Amino acid sequence: MCEPPQGQGTHVYLFWTKDGERYLSHTCGEITAEDLCILAAEACRYYFRNWHGLNEKEPNVSRYALRSGTDQGGSPLLEITALEYLVLPVPNLFASCLSKKAKYEFVNEVVQMEDVQSEEELSRFKNESLGMAVLHLSHQAMQTGSTLQDVAKKVSFLRCIPRSFAKHISKDNFLTKIRIRRVFSDFVQTFQQHTVDKGRLGTHEIMYKYISTLEHLAPGFGIESFAVSNLELRDDGDGSSSYSNMTHAQGVSKDTFRAPTTHEIMVTGTKGIQWREVSSQKAQANTYFRNDPLNYMRKTKQQSSQLSANTPNKWTFFCDFPDIIHIGITGANVCISTQDNHCMEVQMNSSQEARSFISLLDGYYRLTADAHHYLCHEVAPPRVVQSEANGLHGPMHDDFVLMKLKKEAAEEGAFLVRWSALDYHRIILAVLNKNENGSTPSHKQFRIQHKGSKFCLEGWDREFSSMKELTNSLKTFVLKSGSDSFTVKKCCYPRQAELSNLLIMREGAKHRAQTDNVLLNMTQLRFHQIKDREIKQGQHLGRGTRTNIYSGRLLVRGGDSDEDDEFNNNNFADRKGIQVVLKILDQSHKDIALAFFETASFMSQVSHSHLVFVHGVSVKGSENIMVEEFVEFGPLDVFLRKEKASVTPQWKFIVAKQLASALNYLETKRLVHGNVCAKNILVARRGLDHTITPFVKLKKSTFISKKGRLAEPSSQELASLISMCLTYEPVERPSFHIVLRKLKEIMLKNPDISPSETLYKDPSMYHKRYLKKMRDLGEGHFGKVTLYLYDPNNDGTGEQVAVKALKQENGHVESWMKEIEILKSLDHINIVKYKGCLY
Repeated sequence: MCEPPQGQGTHVYLFWTKDGERYLSHTCGEITAEDLCILAAEACRYYFRNWHGLNEKEPNVSRYALRSGTDQGGSPLLEITALEYLVLPVPNLFASCLSKKAKYEFVNEVVQMEDVQSEEELSRFKNESLGMAVLHLSHQAMQTGSTLQDVAKKVSFLRCIPRSFAKHISKDNFLTKIRIRRVFSDFVQTFQQHTVDKGRLGTHEIMYKYISTLEHLAPGFGIESFAVSNLELRDDGDGSSSYSNMTHAQGVSKDTFRAPTTHEIMVTGTKGIQWREVSSQKAQANTYFRNDPLNYMRKTKQQSSQLSANTPNKWTFFCDFPDIIHIGITGANVCISTQDNHCMEVQMNSSQEARSFISLLDGYYRLTADAHHYLCHEVAPPRVVQSEANGLHGPMHDDFVLMKLKKEAAEEGAFLVRWSALDYHRIILAVLNKNENGSTPSHKQFRIQHKGSKFCLEGWDREFSSMKELTNSLKTFVLKSGSDSFTVKKCCYPRQAELSNLLIMREGAKHRAQTDNVLLNMTQLRFHQIKDREIKQGQHLGRGTRTNIYSGRLLVRGGDSDEDDEFNNNNFADRKGIQVVLKILDQSHKDIALAFFETASFMSQVSHSHLVFVHGVSVKGSENIMVEEFVEFGPLDVFLRKEKASVTPQWKFIVAKQLASALNYLETKRLVHGNVCAKNILVARRGLDHTITPFVKLKKSTFISKKGRLAEPSSQELASLISMCLTYEPVERPSFHIVLRKLKEIMLKNPDISPSETLYKDPSMYHKRYLKKMRDLGEGHFGKVTLYLYDPNNDGTGEQVAVKALKQENGHVESWMKEIEILKSLDHINIVKYKGCLY
């Protein structure tokens, strides 16, 4: 190891570079870790096994690419044009540095080699190690323009094999050493004659072959593992709170405290996150550098009696990177939440190790799921944060740029802004050019310099503090390029999980992102058909927009029953069934029966723990009935009125996070709810004490057109998030993935947020969803009068009111409104009192 610099500053030791070992030093001013990585440009933490495609037994890995038209294909993972923004601008340097890293880790046994369990496997390991040495020397010969034999004479093969193997050879007798050297000499001669001289392998092919062989010899190459002192798996809705757990554990997660290891977590580019329990003996023996692999046989015989006790459990799959929706960190405690509401809570050995762990997951997420999103603000690269704030794309290929501009631009002036793939400090403004002669549209690129915190369009002497400020200014100008003129009007922002060359395809990856992104089949009605005799209608609960809502029971048939069996039909009445909600389409809205069935079909095709489940649809004569899951504590607005004194800001944040999780799920399916409000959120679990969390479910409703405003909270961060969500342009609003992340950040920083004002409530406004029908009172020529219990608290304590409804076939609206005005003006004990109107 070379001597470290003596001066003050930040010094990063690089043990493998094209110039050998050296330090990367920064001695003045400020610098971020991201800037250091850019300067080093040779550190490759994110690794995908079989990226070279030489191993037929492992899944293929490639980048997204456009093949024909808009069809996605695959391109080589380490294609230089796609990766130059990550590495030094020297052709093929990335693969070269990766090869040097592989050589270093192989010779110094940084990664664990395969387990040697027999003499036959030991012999194969030795032969393949000698083969690796031949590849090592061949690569060096090609780089220097020498023959393989000449290099082999100058460089001992002992420097190209694992140190433990070289140490083992040094202890052999003289004759064994001669035999090994003769075997290696034959390897060299054969490889030179039959491979190198015939030009079958170039420099790149040798590097790929070397790395491919190393992946076989060292199953741990390109894999990171973390020993943790505690690991818990749970469902996000099981009642416990990850935030409270992490806070309570904070007192014992100091960096100076090292608890015994109980579990191990493995992170790989192709298989995501896996975990297993480990014994204390295994955990203590788990060192970073590899023990002598040639002593395996001897150690195995000595410890055969202890194998059953110390053999670690098999790895258990937790999730793949696209399944993660957000990551939380408090000290050394990490909470990983997934799309299907599973959580992994782990306690690392230090806060530094916790940040390293989530930084690794965050990077893999951007490589495999969403190139423009980060999962945790604490470890987010500054450039990614800056890109999200300014609507910048990563260094996309030109074909993806043009495809996006053509796909999203209906008018002239569509543009997008992306980072350059050649100059890491340059930004490209791409503007769509719709040719008037009808030829294929093209796009023109204008360069923008990023200097410190300023942005400047080349050829323009003005500087701007943000990209949005620059592009907004350009909307008042016309850009000229030769004889062509371009206008900048509509920005095409990055979309969630957008496919481009920035993402990596992994064959056979175990995640649900691909199925989640598949659009629902809206051309056919798909729902479970429930027979009339399988449901029992209960009391009236209220009215919806176009439905009457009743309690009910769904009589569930046994799995082995024949649905046409007379005995089973006769015994339906004896079964209690499960409690459900029945939504019966109002007879006056028969014209929207098809839309009613389409809603049921849509809801039957989505499944999430925070979405109300639809059992199916039943047709009873002229009645169309949707059978939904019963949610015990009813609408959120009613619940909040009843429990106002008991609801805490922490409770509200948890509910908001659950709601954002459901909406994020819908967003992955390219679906819009249309009416997210408190009356459409149902409370399944109260969660008012500190031992259990609340649980809510969102139900699908109709679109709304009314506008209103929200009370402004005391937290500036929350006010800013609300303002972003209320942005008029839909494309400028944050995705629910971002909302989830920001809610978590705000929740940890501001536990006592409260609104600064209460909105006025009109006492004459009555909502028909709170009406519970009791009986009909009478019917006249123009209208019908019904007795209802108006029960906004849903506890049977409401007031009885008579509701007079105008018959739809009679259009005497003017007379009707005049009667209302007269009733408003009258106030006498013997005259019916006007209470208000229904909405």
